[in-house]
Amino acid sequence: MNRGCLVQVTAQSYVGGFGTTAQSFAERWLDQNLVHFFATDAHNTKYRPPLLSPCYDRVAAACGKETADRLLIRNPEAVINDKPLPEGPEPIDSRQTGHKAGWLSFFTRRKRGRVTADRETE
Repeated sequence: MNRGCLVQVTAQSYVGGFGTTAQSFAERWLDQNLVHFFATDAHNTKYRPPLLSPCYDRVAAACGKETADRLLIRNPEAVINDKPLPEGPEPIDSRQTGHKAGWLSFFTRRKRGRVTADRETE
C-alpha cells in the first residue's frame, strides 16, 4: 500500500462466509485502514452470488456509512471512471489497534519513509 497498491477484500470474507479466519483477517485489515474495496467473488449465482448488501450493512454498522460508501461505492466508481480514489484514512500499525502483528505487518511498518520487510532501519 505504501507503494501505491490497492487492496480488495472479498465481501463474503468480511461477513463470515469463508469462516472465522478469513473474517478475522478482513476485520483486522479494515480496522487498520488496509482495505480499498470490498467486492464479490461471484463465480456463480448459487454458491457465490454477487451480493454486496450484507457487507455494506456490516461495514456501515461497524465503521459508519461514510466508510461503507467509500469502500463499496465511491472507490469502485473512481476506478471504473479512471479517476483518483477519494481521500481515505492512512493505514494504522497493528500495535495501535491492539491486534497482534502478523505476517501482513511488514506491509505497514515504516521508518523515515521507507518500508522495511523484517526490521526497523536507522
